[in-house]
Amino acid sequence: MKVVPTRLLVSIAAVALIGGVATHAQISSERGITFDGPFGVGQLGKGLVDEASGIAAGRLNKHLLWIHNDSGDQPMVYAISPTGEMRCSVRVELAKHVDWEDIAIGPGPQPGIPYLYVGDIGDNAGKRSSITVYRVAEPRVEDGTTMMSVAAEALTLTYPDGARDAEALIVDPLTQDLYIVTKREAKSRIYMAKAPHPAGSTRKLTFVGELPMNFITAGDISPTGNEILLKNYVYTYYWSRTGSEPLSVALKRSPTRITYMPEPQGEAICFSEAGTGYYTISERADTAFATEVVYYGRRSGELGDPVPPVDRDRPNMTLSPSRDTEGIYDLRYTVPLYAPIKIYVTNAVMMKVRIVEEHTNEAGLQEREIDLIDAPNGTYVVVLRTGDLYNAVPLEVKR
Repeated sequence: MKVVPTRLLVSIAAVALIGGVATHAQISSERGITFDGPFGVGQLGKGLVDEASGIAAGRLNKHLLWIHNDSGDQPMVYAISPTGEMRCSVRVELAKHVDWEDIAIGPGPQPGIPYLYVGDIGDNAGKRSSITVYRVAEPRVEDGTTMMSVAAEALTLTYPDGARDAEALIVDPLTQDLYIVTKREAKSRIYMAKAPHPAGSTRKLTFVGELPMNFITAGDISPTGNEILLKNYVYTYYWSRTGSEPLSVALKRSPTRITYMPEPQGEAICFSEAGTGYYTISERADTAFATEVVYYGRRSGELGDPVPPVDRDRPNMTLSPSRDTEGIYDLRYTVPLYAPIKIYVTNAVMMKVRIVEEHTNEAGLQEREIDLIDAPNGTYVVVLRTGDLYNAVPLEVKR
Protein backbone atom coordinates (compact mmCIF):
# COMPACT_ATOMS: atom_id res chain seq x y z
CA MET A 1 0.00 0.00 0.00
CA LYS A 2 1.27 3.42 -0.94
CA VAL A 3 -0.34 6.35 0.86
CA VAL A 4 0.07 10.06 0.17
CA PRO A 5 0.47 12.09 3.39
CA THR A 6 -2.95 13.02 4.80
CA ARG A 7 -2.30 16.78 4.62
CA LEU A 8 -1.66 16.60 0.88
CA LEU A 9 -4.65 14.34 0.32
CA VAL A 10 -7.02 16.68 2.14
CA SER A 11 -5.70 19.77 0.35
CA ILE A 12 -6.29 18.43 -3.16
CA ALA A 13 -9.05 15.87 -2.72
CA ALA A 14 -12.02 18.17 -3.23
CA VAL A 15 -11.41 19.12 -6.84
CA ALA A 16 -15.01 18.54 -7.91
CA LEU A 17 -17.77 19.92 -5.73
CA ILE A 18 -20.48 17.96 -7.54
CA GLY A 19 -20.10 14.27 -6.83
CA GLY A 20 -21.37 10.74 -6.35
CA VAL A 21 -20.40 7.25 -7.40
CA ALA A 22 -21.50 6.75 -11.02
CA THR A 23 -20.64 4.88 -14.17
CA HIS A 24 -19.85 6.71 -17.41
CA ALA A 25 -23.35 5.99 -18.75
CA GLN A 26 -25.06 7.26 -15.60
CA ILE A 27 -23.09 10.49 -15.66
CA SER A 28 -23.87 11.12 -19.32
CA SER A 29 -27.61 10.80 -18.83
CA GLU A 30 -27.96 13.64 -16.33
CA ARG A 31 -30.59 16.11 -17.54
CA GLY A 32 -31.08 14.12 -20.74
CA ILE A 33 -27.72 15.04 -22.30
CA THR A 34 -26.21 11.79 -23.53
CA PHE A 35 -22.77 11.14 -25.00
CA ASP A 36 -21.49 7.62 -25.60
CA GLY A 37 -17.92 6.64 -24.86
CA PRO A 38 -15.12 6.49 -24.17
CA PHE A 39 -14.06 5.38 -27.66
CA GLY A 40 -10.31 4.96 -28.07
CA VAL A 41 -10.00 6.10 -31.67
CA GLY A 42 -6.23 6.46 -31.90
CA GLN A 43 -2.85 6.50 -30.23
CA LEU A 44 -0.24 9.21 -30.39
CA GLY A 45 3.22 7.74 -30.79
CA LYS A 46 6.06 8.89 -28.61
CA GLY A 47 8.32 11.62 -29.82
CA LEU A 48 7.10 15.04 -30.89
CA VAL A 49 4.20 15.43 -28.44
CA ASP A 50 4.64 13.61 -25.14
CA GLU A 51 2.83 16.21 -23.00
CA ALA A 52 -0.30 17.10 -24.94
CA SER A 53 -1.82 20.01 -23.05
CA GLY A 54 -4.28 21.43 -25.59
CA ILE A 55 -6.43 20.22 -28.48
CA ALA A 56 -8.63 21.93 -31.07
CA ALA A 57 -10.52 20.58 -34.07
CA GLY A 58 -9.51 22.10 -37.40
CA ARG A 59 -12.00 24.10 -39.44
CA LEU A 60 -9.99 24.72 -42.59
CA ASN A 61 -8.51 21.24 -42.13
CA LYS A 62 -11.60 19.20 -41.44
CA HIS A 63 -10.91 15.87 -39.71
CA LEU A 64 -7.55 17.05 -38.33
CA LEU A 65 -6.81 17.99 -34.72
CA TRP A 66 -4.35 20.63 -33.53
CA ILE A 67 -2.30 19.83 -30.41
CA HIS A 68 0.79 21.17 -28.62
CA ASN A 69 3.14 20.33 -25.78
CA ASP A 70 2.84 21.79 -22.31
CA SER A 71 6.32 23.18 -21.67
CA GLY A 72 9.88 22.56 -22.74
CA ASP A 73 9.09 22.53 -26.45
CA GLN A 74 9.85 24.97 -29.22
CA PRO A 75 6.93 27.23 -30.27
CA MET A 76 5.25 24.45 -32.27
CA VAL A 77 1.74 23.21 -32.95
CA TYR A 78 1.02 19.85 -34.55
CA ALA A 79 -1.73 18.61 -36.84
CA ILE A 80 -2.75 15.01 -36.21
CA SER A 81 -5.51 12.76 -37.46
CA PRO A 82 -7.99 11.48 -34.86
CA THR A 83 -6.24 8.11 -35.17
CA GLY A 84 -3.08 9.76 -33.84
CA GLU A 85 -1.13 9.98 -37.11
CA MET A 86 1.23 12.98 -37.14
CA ARG A 87 0.39 14.98 -40.27
CA CYS A 88 2.28 18.27 -39.96
CA SER A 89 4.57 20.16 -37.56
CA VAL A 90 4.05 23.92 -37.63
CA ARG A 91 6.53 26.39 -36.16
CA VAL A 92 4.81 29.46 -34.73
CA GLU A 93 7.23 32.24 -35.61
CA LEU A 94 7.48 35.35 -33.40
CA ALA A 95 6.20 33.33 -30.43
CA LYS A 96 7.78 32.11 -27.22
CA HIS A 97 6.90 28.87 -25.47
CA VAL A 98 6.87 29.59 -21.73
CA ASP A 99 3.93 27.46 -20.55
CA TRP A 100 1.44 26.67 -23.32
CA GLU A 101 -1.68 25.21 -21.72
CA ASP A 102 -4.53 25.32 -24.23
CA ILE A 103 -5.37 25.94 -27.87
CA ALA A 104 -8.67 27.23 -29.22
CA ILE A 105 -10.07 27.91 -32.67
CA GLY A 106 -12.42 30.67 -33.67
CA PRO A 107 -12.94 33.80 -35.75
CA GLY A 108 -10.38 36.56 -36.04
CA PRO A 109 -9.58 39.81 -37.80
CA GLN A 110 -10.34 38.53 -41.32
CA PRO A 111 -13.98 37.48 -41.77
CA GLY A 112 -14.48 33.89 -42.79
CA ILE A 113 -10.93 32.83 -41.83
CA PRO A 114 -10.54 30.42 -38.88
CA TYR A 115 -7.78 31.30 -36.43
CA LEU A 116 -5.81 29.25 -33.93
CA TYR A 117 -5.34 30.84 -30.51
CA VAL A 118 -2.52 29.34 -28.44
CA GLY A 119 -2.70 30.13 -24.74
CA ASP A 120 0.66 30.72 -23.08
CA ILE A 121 -1.29 31.10 -19.83
CA GLY A 122 0.26 28.61 -17.40
CA ASP A 123 1.82 29.98 -14.22
CA ASN A 124 2.34 27.30 -11.56
CA ALA A 125 4.20 29.71 -9.29
CA GLY A 126 1.72 32.57 -9.79
CA LYS A 127 4.45 35.08 -10.64
CA ARG A 128 3.97 36.14 -14.26
CA SER A 129 3.29 39.84 -14.73
CA SER A 130 1.48 39.08 -18.00
CA ILE A 131 0.37 36.16 -20.16
CA THR A 132 0.18 35.85 -23.93
CA VAL A 133 -2.30 34.40 -26.40
CA TYR A 134 -0.78 33.84 -29.84
CA ARG A 135 -3.11 34.18 -32.82
CA VAL A 136 -2.45 32.67 -36.26
CA ALA A 137 -4.68 32.03 -39.24
CA GLU A 138 -5.19 28.28 -39.39
CA PRO A 139 -2.66 26.99 -41.96
CA ARG A 140 -3.91 24.62 -44.62
CA VAL A 141 -2.22 21.22 -44.38
CA GLU A 142 -1.85 19.79 -47.86
CA ASP A 143 -1.23 16.10 -48.47
CA GLY A 144 2.49 15.45 -48.25
CA THR A 145 3.24 18.65 -46.29
CA THR A 146 4.94 17.63 -43.06
CA MET A 147 6.53 20.91 -41.90
CA MET A 148 5.76 24.61 -42.27
CA SER A 149 6.04 27.96 -40.48
CA VAL A 150 3.46 30.63 -39.73
CA ALA A 151 3.84 34.07 -38.17
CA ALA A 152 1.93 34.78 -34.96
CA GLU A 153 0.33 37.91 -33.56
CA ALA A 154 0.81 38.32 -29.80
CA LEU A 155 -2.08 39.36 -27.59
CA THR A 156 -0.61 40.27 -24.20
CA LEU A 157 -2.99 40.10 -21.25
CA THR A 158 -2.81 41.03 -17.58
CA TYR A 159 -5.07 40.07 -14.69
CA PRO A 160 -6.83 42.84 -12.74
CA ASP A 161 -6.15 41.16 -9.38
CA GLY A 162 -2.71 39.55 -9.54
CA ALA A 163 -1.08 36.62 -11.32
CA ARG A 164 -3.08 33.43 -11.83
CA ASP A 165 -2.39 29.92 -13.09
CA ALA A 166 -4.77 28.97 -15.91
CA GLU A 167 -5.12 26.07 -18.34
CA ALA A 168 -8.42 26.72 -20.17
CA LEU A 169 -8.88 29.11 -23.10
CA ILE A 170 -12.13 29.66 -25.03
CA VAL A 171 -12.81 31.90 -28.02
CA ASP A 172 -16.49 32.79 -28.41
CA PRO A 173 -17.41 32.13 -32.08
CA LEU A 174 -20.28 34.66 -31.85
CA THR A 175 -18.37 37.64 -30.41
CA GLN A 176 -14.63 36.76 -30.68
CA ASP A 177 -14.31 37.50 -26.95
CA LEU A 178 -11.56 35.53 -25.19
CA TYR A 179 -12.26 33.68 -21.95
CA ILE A 180 -9.64 32.28 -19.58
CA VAL A 181 -10.54 30.00 -16.67
CA THR A 182 -8.08 29.63 -13.81
CA LYS A 183 -7.03 26.42 -12.11
CA ARG A 184 -5.79 26.62 -8.53
CA GLU A 185 -8.29 28.73 -6.57
CA ALA A 186 -10.90 27.08 -4.34
CA LYS A 187 -13.37 28.10 -7.05
CA SER A 188 -11.97 28.56 -10.55
CA ARG A 189 -12.26 32.14 -11.75
CA ILE A 190 -13.40 33.33 -15.19
CA TYR A 191 -11.77 36.28 -16.97
CA MET A 192 -12.68 37.86 -20.29
CA ALA A 193 -10.95 40.00 -22.92
CA LYS A 194 -13.57 41.68 -25.08
CA ALA A 195 -13.08 41.75 -28.86
CA PRO A 196 -11.57 43.16 -30.97
CA HIS A 197 -8.02 42.12 -30.13
CA PRO A 198 -5.49 44.42 -31.82
CA ALA A 199 -2.24 42.70 -32.74
CA GLY A 200 0.61 43.56 -30.38
CA SER A 201 -1.77 44.98 -27.78
CA THR A 202 -1.48 44.73 -23.99
CA ARG A 203 -4.86 44.66 -22.30
CA LYS A 204 -6.29 44.02 -18.86
CA LEU A 205 -8.66 41.09 -18.45
CA THR A 206 -12.03 41.56 -16.76
CA PHE A 207 -13.14 39.25 -13.96
CA VAL A 208 -16.64 37.98 -14.84
CA GLY A 209 -17.40 35.20 -12.37
CA GLU A 210 -16.38 31.97 -10.70
CA LEU A 211 -17.33 28.31 -10.90
CA PRO A 212 -18.49 25.79 -8.26
CA MET A 213 -15.40 23.63 -8.92
CA ASN A 214 -11.65 24.03 -9.32
CA PHE A 215 -8.57 22.53 -11.00
CA ILE A 216 -10.05 23.31 -14.42
CA THR A 217 -7.54 21.99 -16.98
CA ALA A 218 -9.21 22.62 -20.35
CA GLY A 219 -12.26 24.02 -22.09
CA ASP A 220 -13.95 24.50 -25.46
CA ILE A 221 -17.10 25.87 -27.07
CA SER A 222 -19.08 24.24 -29.87
CA PRO A 223 -18.71 25.60 -33.41
CA THR A 224 -22.19 27.13 -33.19
CA GLY A 225 -21.43 28.72 -29.83
CA ASN A 226 -24.36 27.16 -27.98
CA GLU A 227 -22.53 24.51 -25.90
CA ILE A 228 -19.60 24.90 -23.50
CA LEU A 229 -17.26 22.27 -22.04
CA LEU A 230 -14.88 22.64 -19.12
CA LYS A 231 -13.03 19.80 -17.43
CA ASN A 232 -10.82 19.05 -14.48
CA TYR A 233 -8.89 15.85 -13.89
CA VAL A 234 -11.95 13.85 -12.86
CA TYR A 235 -15.08 15.30 -14.48
CA THR A 236 -16.23 17.06 -17.64
CA TYR A 237 -18.89 19.75 -17.24
CA TYR A 238 -21.40 20.93 -19.83
CA TRP A 239 -23.38 24.16 -20.18
CA SER A 240 -25.90 25.14 -22.82
CA ARG A 241 -26.14 28.74 -23.95
CA THR A 242 -29.35 30.59 -24.74
CA GLY A 243 -29.20 32.73 -27.86
CA SER A 244 -26.36 35.22 -27.82
CA GLU A 245 -26.12 35.65 -24.05
CA PRO A 246 -22.57 36.24 -22.75
CA LEU A 247 -20.67 33.10 -21.82
CA SER A 248 -20.26 34.51 -18.33
CA VAL A 249 -24.06 34.43 -17.93
CA ALA A 250 -24.36 30.86 -19.23
CA LEU A 251 -21.56 29.71 -16.90
CA LYS A 252 -23.46 30.99 -13.86
CA ARG A 253 -26.01 28.22 -14.29
CA SER A 254 -25.39 24.83 -12.72
CA PRO A 255 -23.47 22.57 -15.13
CA THR A 256 -24.25 19.01 -16.15
CA ARG A 257 -21.61 16.34 -15.64
CA ILE A 258 -21.25 14.40 -18.87
CA THR A 259 -19.39 11.27 -19.90
CA TYR A 260 -15.67 11.28 -19.20
CA MET A 261 -13.19 8.58 -18.25
CA PRO A 262 -10.55 10.19 -15.99
CA GLU A 263 -7.19 10.07 -17.77
CA PRO A 264 -3.76 9.88 -16.13
CA GLN A 265 -3.33 13.65 -16.56
CA GLY A 266 -6.19 14.83 -18.73
CA GLU A 267 -5.52 18.42 -19.74
CA ALA A 268 -7.13 18.77 -23.18
CA ILE A 269 -10.66 18.72 -24.61
CA CYS A 270 -12.34 19.97 -27.78
CA PHE A 271 -15.57 19.62 -29.69
CA SER A 272 -15.32 17.85 -33.02
CA GLU A 273 -15.41 20.05 -36.11
CA ALA A 274 -19.08 19.19 -36.65
CA GLY A 275 -19.96 19.60 -32.96
CA THR A 276 -21.35 16.07 -32.75
CA GLY A 277 -18.98 14.94 -30.02
CA TYR A 278 -15.74 15.81 -28.26
CA TYR A 279 -12.15 14.58 -28.07
CA THR A 280 -9.82 14.35 -25.10
CA ILE A 281 -6.15 13.57 -24.88
CA SER A 282 -3.91 13.06 -21.89
CA GLU A 283 -0.79 14.89 -20.86
CA ARG A 284 0.38 11.50 -19.75
CA ALA A 285 2.76 11.28 -16.83
CA ASP A 286 3.06 7.51 -17.32
CA THR A 287 5.26 7.38 -20.42
CA ALA A 288 5.33 3.58 -20.51
CA PHE A 289 2.22 3.64 -22.70
CA ALA A 290 1.18 5.48 -25.84
CA THR A 291 -1.09 8.49 -25.39
CA GLU A 292 -4.66 7.63 -26.34
CA VAL A 293 -6.94 9.86 -28.42
CA VAL A 294 -10.41 9.43 -26.92
CA TYR A 295 -13.75 10.39 -28.47
CA TYR A 296 -17.21 10.81 -26.96
CA GLY A 297 -20.10 11.03 -29.44
CA ARG A 298 -23.80 11.69 -29.23
CA ARG A 299 -25.83 8.60 -29.95
CA SER A 300 -26.66 10.02 -33.36
CA GLY A 301 -23.08 11.24 -33.78
CA GLU A 302 -20.10 10.55 -36.00
CA LEU A 303 -19.00 7.12 -34.80
CA GLY A 304 -22.35 5.43 -34.26
CA ASP A 305 -22.33 1.66 -33.93
CA PRO A 306 -20.37 -0.60 -33.82
CA VAL A 307 -17.89 0.41 -31.15
CA PRO A 308 -14.30 0.53 -32.48
CA PRO A 309 -12.47 -2.75 -31.80
CA VAL A 310 -10.03 -1.20 -29.33
CA ASP A 311 -12.93 -0.61 -26.94
CA ARG A 312 -14.11 -4.20 -27.08
CA ASP A 313 -10.90 -5.00 -25.23
CA ARG A 314 -11.20 -2.13 -22.73
CA PRO A 315 -11.99 -3.51 -19.25
CA ASN A 316 -15.53 -2.73 -18.05
CA MET A 317 -15.98 -1.72 -14.41
CA THR A 318 -18.62 -0.60 -11.93
CA LEU A 319 -18.24 0.65 -8.39
CA SER A 320 -20.82 0.73 -5.60
CA PRO A 321 -20.77 1.37 -1.84
CA SER A 322 -20.77 -1.77 0.30
CA ARG A 323 -24.07 -2.48 2.01
CA ASP A 324 -22.25 -3.74 5.09
CA THR A 325 -19.38 -1.36 5.83
CA GLU A 326 -19.08 2.39 5.31
CA GLY A 327 -15.90 3.24 3.44
CA ILE A 328 -15.77 -0.07 1.58
CA TYR A 329 -16.63 -0.07 -2.14
CA ASP A 330 -17.43 -3.13 -4.24
CA LEU A 331 -15.59 -3.15 -7.56
CA ARG A 332 -16.88 -5.43 -10.33
CA TYR A 333 -14.96 -5.58 -13.59
CA THR A 334 -14.54 -7.67 -16.70
CA VAL A 335 -11.20 -8.25 -18.36
CA PRO A 336 -11.98 -9.36 -21.94
CA LEU A 337 -8.56 -10.85 -22.58
CA TYR A 338 -6.25 -12.72 -20.22
CA ALA A 339 -3.78 -10.04 -19.13
CA PRO A 340 -1.78 -8.68 -16.20
CA ILE A 341 -3.80 -6.14 -14.23
CA LYS A 342 -3.11 -3.19 -11.97
CA ILE A 343 -5.75 -1.57 -9.77
CA TYR A 344 -5.04 1.56 -7.82
CA VAL A 345 -6.77 4.58 -6.31
CA THR A 346 -5.81 8.16 -7.04
CA ASN A 347 -6.84 11.43 -5.51
CA ALA A 348 -8.53 14.20 -7.49
CA VAL A 349 -5.37 15.24 -9.34
CA MET A 350 -4.67 11.65 -10.40
CA MET A 351 -1.85 10.99 -7.91
CA LYS A 352 -1.77 7.40 -6.62
CA VAL A 353 -2.78 7.03 -2.97
CA ARG A 354 -3.53 3.29 -2.77
CA ILE A 355 -2.35 0.25 -4.70
CA VAL A 356 -5.08 -2.41 -4.61
CA GLU A 357 -3.64 -5.07 -6.91
CA GLU A 358 -0.80 -5.43 -9.37
CA HIS A 359 1.07 -8.11 -11.28
CA THR A 360 -1.95 -10.45 -11.30
CA ASN A 361 -3.08 -12.17 -14.52
CA GLU A 362 -6.85 -12.31 -14.91
CA ALA A 363 -9.66 -12.67 -17.45
CA GLY A 364 -13.45 -12.60 -17.25
CA LEU A 365 -15.69 -11.20 -14.50
CA GLN A 366 -13.88 -10.31 -11.27
CA GLU A 367 -14.75 -8.67 -7.94
CA ARG A 368 -12.70 -6.83 -5.36
CA GLU A 369 -13.21 -4.59 -2.38
CA ILE A 370 -11.74 -1.09 -2.32
CA ASP A 371 -10.95 -0.05 1.26
CA LEU A 372 -11.24 3.70 1.83
CA ILE A 373 -12.33 3.53 5.46
CA ASP A 374 -9.50 5.76 6.65
CA ALA A 375 -9.49 8.08 3.61
CA PRO A 376 -10.45 11.73 4.15
CA ASN A 377 -13.60 13.02 2.49
CA GLY A 378 -13.05 14.09 -1.09
CA THR A 379 -12.87 12.99 -4.71
CA TYR A 380 -11.06 9.80 -5.72
CA VAL A 381 -10.63 7.73 -8.86
CA VAL A 382 -10.37 3.93 -9.05
CA VAL A 383 -8.13 2.98 -11.97
CA LEU A 384 -7.89 -0.40 -13.68
CA ARG A 385 -5.16 -1.07 -16.23
CA THR A 386 -4.79 -4.25 -18.23
CA GLY A 387 -1.66 -4.13 -20.34
CA ASP A 388 -1.91 -0.92 -22.35
CA LEU A 389 -5.70 -0.56 -21.90
CA TYR A 390 -7.17 1.59 -19.20
CA ASN A 391 -10.41 2.44 -17.45
CA ALA A 392 -11.27 4.61 -14.46
CA VAL A 393 -14.32 5.45 -12.36
CA PRO A 394 -14.59 8.47 -10.03
CA LEU A 395 -16.18 8.39 -6.60
CA GLU A 396 -16.89 10.84 -3.81
CA VAL A 397 -16.11 9.88 -0.20
CA LYS A 398 -18.56 11.70 2.06
CA ARG A 399 -19.32 10.84 5.66
